[in-house]
Amino acid sequence: MTSPTTTSSQTHIPRQVRLPLRIAFEVVMQGIRIRFGRSVVTVTGVVCGIAFLMSILTGQALKKGVAAEDALRWETNRMVNFLTAESGPAEGRIFAIMPVGELNEAETRVLLKLDKDGAEGWRVDSVAARDRLPAEIQEGVDIVDRSQLTQESSALLVMGGDLPNIDWQQQLESARQKILAWTQPIENPPTFEGVTTVGMARAPSEELLEEQEREARKEQFRSSWIVIISLLVTVMGITNAMLMSVTERFREIGTMKCLGALSSFVRTMFLIESGLMGAIGGLIGAVSGALFSILLYGFTYGFSLMAASLSVAALGLIGAGFLSLLAGFGLSILAALYPAQVASSMVPATALRSNV
Repeated sequence: MTSPTTTSSQTHIPRQVRLPLRIAFEVVMQGIRIRFGRSVVTVTGVVCGIAFLMSILTGQALKKGVAAEDALRWETNRMVNFLTAESGPAEGRIFAIMPVGELNEAETRVLLKLDKDGAEGWRVDSVAARDRLPAEIQEGVDIVDRSQLTQESSALLVMGGDLPNIDWQQQLESARQKILAWTQPIENPPTFEGVTTVGMARAPSEELLEEQEREARKEQFRSSWIVIISLLVTVMGITNAMLMSVTERFREIGTMKCLGALSSFVRTMFLIESGLMGAIGGLIGAVSGALFSILLYGFTYGFSLMAASLSVAALGLIGAGFLSLLAGFGLSILAALYPAQVASSMVPATALRSNV
């Protein structure tokens, strides 16, 4: 007959050994090397999602740096549209120019755009007036007497200052189209009998401002929606990859638990694996997304402007990069919580009987 003392000592279960975090990390690294192909697929999913997110955040930061350029291009197109609405398309037309002062950037770009659109020629009344025009069009400028300035011209452009006090009806008498246009804002624009006057610099109408505000709201909503979708796709992709990783490792998990691995060790192992993949994928995705946006904006606005705007957008880019890295790491951990719980709660006998 067994004594109570002997029975008590035989049924005593010793405390299980808790493996250090270093062992879990070593097991994870070995598993990644063995299943390198699947690990690459998982990391690629993180890279794509974070690169998409980073490209949007980078684009929003760069937009602030090129906002002045955007506004300038918009104003240039608007001024040209006001002119061509009266004179017709610039192609094949001659424009007389009266630069009463130094041209600003918008006025310079108006002439360059008209030249690009196919303007046939330019006329000024002095060498000094020609020298105020953009260097790109100076070779095609004819210097004529003031009385012949508007001969066969489609419009007379007064640029660089207010309208001089001259007889505009007489000045435009020999013009092909009697159009007088000016590029500087004038509070009380004059009118002349038989002359079409065009103020090319106008304050935006309330309707236009409301339309721009609506478009800005739409763009903000669109960007937010794209960011949300990219994050959801990233989470679902990582979750699916981690679930598949658990499924194909049923026997491995069962073996580890039979050898004494605690549920917390198995859970920690899966979280470390997902965290590593999220950190690597987040870093690669943030760099590639930022480079993609920078190159795209560089080809759109010019790399010299992009280089200058980077100093303005530097703080925003650093914030976007940090947010993308955090998103890659955090979303990977979040996506792995359920698979890690499934792996840690498996019964060893059930796992060893699996044929997956």
